[in-house]
Amino acid sequence: MNSKKTLLLPFILIIASLLLAGCVGKPVQSNPTATLTVPSPSNTPTATLPPIEIPTNTPLATATPTLGVGSTWTGIDGMTLLYVPAGEFIMGSDAGQDNEKPVHAVYLDAYWIDQTEVTNAMYALCVQSGECIDHSEAIHKANPNFDTYRYANPLYANYPVVYVNWYDAAAYCEWAGRRLPTEAEWEKAASWDDTTKTKRVYPWGDTIDCSYVDYDYYGVKNGCGGGGPVKSFESGKSPYGAYDMAGSVVEWVNDWYSETYYKDSPLLNPLGPDFGLGRATRDGYYYSNAYNIRSASRGGGNPRSSSYETGFRCAQSADKINTKQTPVPVATASIPYPTTVPIFLHIQPATNLGDRFTATADGIYRFTIEKGAVRVCPPDPKYPDCGTWNSQLMVHKNRILWGSYENRNVRRVAANLFPLGDYMIGVRYLSTDLTAVEKVNKGRYTDIPLKKDDYLIFMPYDCQSCYGDNEGGVDISVSIVGALP
Repeated sequence: MNSKKTLLLPFILIIASLLLAGCVGKPVQSNPTATLTVPSPSNTPTATLPPIEIPTNTPLATATPTLGVGSTWTGIDGMTLLYVPAGEFIMGSDAGQDNEKPVHAVYLDAYWIDQTEVTNAMYALCVQSGECIDHSEAIHKANPNFDTYRYANPLYANYPVVYVNWYDAAAYCEWAGRRLPTEAEWEKAASWDDTTKTKRVYPWGDTIDCSYVDYDYYGVKNGCGGGGPVKSFESGKSPYGAYDMAGSVVEWVNDWYSETYYKDSPLLNPLGPDFGLGRATRDGYYYSNAYNIRSASRGGGNPRSSSYETGFRCAQSADKINTKQTPVPVATASIPYPTTVPIFLHIQPATNLGDRFTATADGIYRFTIEKGAVRVCPPDPKYPDCGTWNSQLMVHKNRILWGSYENRNVRRVAANLFPLGDYMIGVRYLSTDLTAVEKVNKGRYTDIPLKKDDYLIFMPYDCQSCYGDNEGGVDISVSIVGALP
């Protein structure tokens, strides 16, 4: 055997062994088939995604609305409060009394003010809570004609509460979570137009008539007086939406009163003098003339005094309103009128008296002038009032009146011939235009408490010398609306 071949053979065997060992450690499959094993769902838990919810009619999140003119809030007593934004306004009047001068700019922080004067129904809630005083007995003693039925009867629930002194008003506002407005707050809410940045003479504008307000009760030509429930004059609202800030009743405000305060008044949130002899009042009630019910007109009174002409409304600083108050149920004045008995009242030429009305049951009878009027006297150029129409009636309760056609004189007023009536129906509005008189008195009413068999006699106001020329007559609707308390 060749020796070289003999030497190479071991090396060849060793290499072959190594190659065979590598192939065994990593066997190679020919034509492999891939398989997928799916675990049984009953044995192997699987992760699942939550279902996708698609919102339906879901409103998008909105920002908190910005307060401005027109924003409202409801108080614990059911009062609607109106928002008055922060800003500057002009206070006082160059055309007014000395106590309204000098005219000056005032800046007020934002605040809320009552939409109406506080009503009898609202005040009754405070009385029930023990925080306010029931004045009905005192009212009757002070003014028997302003009987307690008017203060307590639901028919007058929506009338402004009166016979309240300053302390009564302040106590009520505190109970309601508010306070009395300052003079500046009251005047801004009554007169300032935030849109045009101008001041109005009256809450509604710069002119005045009976469509805006009851005023000038004793006025010879344009008296609209009478007084009524709050919100009686939709067109008489202020720029911020406040009712009855002219006419109606005089309103207490928080300030001490000083005739010269405007000379030293601060320009930022004035609170009035530090002390005084009386508290300030604003607004003129329905007996006042057009001059005295201007929004800039000022006055003052003894804080312990009260009268049938004085009421109030409340206010509160915007940053101190408590929106978590629990509302108190508010009484309403809704009483059905189940019986309506229209009667036609004809003024008798010889006696100047109208038809008699007799009550058939105890109750409060509502008399409403629907149409018609009576001439004050025949047209006569010597007497300016003659030829004019008026549909206000004087009403006498259980009284026999004496008078005759012969002793009448056009120069004498009706009160000289007959006693003044116990009640008045309608508004004393004199005009040569019958349609205008009917328009002014349309829907105005007077409630009169009567016992069974009580009777009423009607006579026209300012018809001192009709002389038989009573054209038109007066149409009255009468309803029994409730029992006397």
